[in-house]
Amino acid sequence: MTQISASTFDPLARYVNVRILQGAPIADVDLNELDDIRKFELRAYLKWFVGDGVPEGNDGFHIVGTGAVNDFTIGAGATATDANIPVGEAGLRGVGRILVDGLDATIASDIAFTDQDLHEDRAGAAALAKQLGVEPVRRLVDAAVDGHVAVVLDVWESFVTADDDTRLLHAGLGVETGARVRRDWVVRVRAGTTVPHGTDPDVVAGHSYSLLAVLTRRAGDGTVRATDVTDRRQQRLQLPPATLIEDVLGTSSTDYRAGFDRPPVSLRDAINALLRGQLPMTPEQPVAPPPPESDALDNLGRATLRDSSGGLVVLFTSDRGNNEQVYASRMGLDDLAGGFATTVQVTRGVGHTHPSVAELPDGTLFVVYQSESGPNAGIQAKRGTLSELATATELPVAVTPGVAEDNPFVIVAGTVATVFFHKTVPGAQVTDRWYFRRWNMVTSDWVEGPTELASRDTTIRDFHAALDSTGRIWTVMVTAQGIFATWLNPSTGEKSASMKVADPPGGSTAPPFLLCPRGGGAWLFWQTGTGINASRFTDTWQPPVSGLGGGDSTDREPCAVEDAEDGTFWLIWARGPIGQGDLLAMRRDPVGQWGTPRQLVRSEHDDTLPFPVAGPDTTVWVFWVSTRTGKVRIYTKRFVTAV
Repeated sequence: MTQISASTFDPLARYVNVRILQGAPIADVDLNELDDIRKFELRAYLKWFVGDGVPEGNDGFHIVGTGAVNDFTIGAGATATDANIPVGEAGLRGVGRILVDGLDATIASDIAFTDQDLHEDRAGAAALAKQLGVEPVRRLVDAAVDGHVAVVLDVWESFVTADDDTRLLHAGLGVETGARVRRDWVVRVRAGTTVPHGTDPDVVAGHSYSLLAVLTRRAGDGTVRATDVTDRRQQRLQLPPATLIEDVLGTSSTDYRAGFDRPPVSLRDAINALLRGQLPMTPEQPVAPPPPESDALDNLGRATLRDSSGGLVVLFTSDRGNNEQVYASRMGLDDLAGGFATTVQVTRGVGHTHPSVAELPDGTLFVVYQSESGPNAGIQAKRGTLSELATATELPVAVTPGVAEDNPFVIVAGTVATVFFHKTVPGAQVTDRWYFRRWNMVTSDWVEGPTELASRDTTIRDFHAALDSTGRIWTVMVTAQGIFATWLNPSTGEKSASMKVADPPGGSTAPPFLLCPRGGGAWLFWQTGTGINASRFTDTWQPPVSGLGGGDSTDREPCAVEDAEDGTFWLIWARGPIGQGDLLAMRRDPVGQWGTPRQLVRSEHDDTLPFPVAGPDTTVWVFWVSTRTGKVRIYTKRFVTAV
């Protein structure tokens, strides 16, 4: 009679080896635990680092419909019939195999489902099942109604002694010196399309299960044809070489496993997008939406940035309260699933609109906005972190009584925040001009009072500004006489003469867009009645290029962003009549070639007012306003510029 000490192996004890003491008796319990440790470590590795399934180059446990009635073949695969495999290597190369929950199950030759020793129609099946402590295999029967049957591999391990296998008797001693543990398996069928799991009555402790196939069953017809079998094995398991990650994604496997340099979208989705004439991009997501039942109107300007702590900050106006107010929201780029979870109401009281934002060197936000409207309009500012903006003290920028000061825009250069705004001075000769005022972060005070930017009158509030690579701020304004540019040195207050870039744009207008690439110079984009125009500044402003992107007369609201690659940037704009706009993007490479326009956003409603922000990697985030839900809401998505 086989006598073995009770197992002392406990996987949670974290033992990894056994050390035999000098001069101590050797006990079976120590040797058996050593073997259990090794076996468990291998099983854990196979389960968690390799996974379940059939390895590459193998076809083990392939279920084949042969036209038999209530029967099918369990295939071993071609390797099991290869006569060139040496006998001593048959268990390594000449069997079909599959990993199930970290257990390597093998099959040496094809066998019919009904020929399994545990099949209930086989002689001795009940006795064998009792000996093994398992249930017999239930037969496959004709279906009463159309449906499906799951073909499941059931794997477990059995204890084998010399009573079960006389080969375990030592030939020289005539006694049993050790028992064995055998890995057994059987193929079962069960109604449905899944394996037993959880509290399913078919689950047996110590057994592991793998779905091999699903059979289509027809009422009153027991035939199992080849076309009735849907293979559900996980197949072609193989650990790839580290060079695969480097070749496909251009990063090391070490960084990739650590979560770095992963593409924002799957390569499959990226390729499909390119085949459709689109850009690889993520799904659209709402930005700080009000409750679904709210009829609030959210409006987006050009008050979006990527902050130094790795997040996207958006300021917008909304009438989700009693009147229009300024709101701010942020999404951490390390928690994209969390979205724009936190929304702060920056202003209260009288109406506030037209926010603009820039980040100061200490990481706080400098926010400017318009207070009230008409002749009572004024400009206020706040400084603080996102959570501090709601209670931060207002800093008056331009609040002259009876003078309309509106449409502010802020640029930060070093420790100086420069605020631009439009000012209408009443009197015998009304002036409508753009002004600026500089605020010093070190002294927390204004450098000067409101100062005229250019002696050009315009009632048009179309304006933009951007910081160039030399530290100057380029500004551009639209007047009845044309589009004019001026640069300003934020450190000294020095400014250039007003330079005409182009004639007045025809048709409806929208704010022009300035882009100052890292390599120097400036680009200006604006809409006309015939499409999108552009001009570039090197030593002077170059003659305008018209009709970018195809010259559609409904092209409008251009904006641009520089790619992670120096000299490459993307032009983004809306196309379509008001109320039916879509968003497009077009790339300009470092040698000056424009690519093909690609669709970014399309819906049956109006997608408009785009604004881009470069991501920390090879992505660009685009924000825009849409009426797709029947309400005006802000959305964002990012597209991939390189892998």
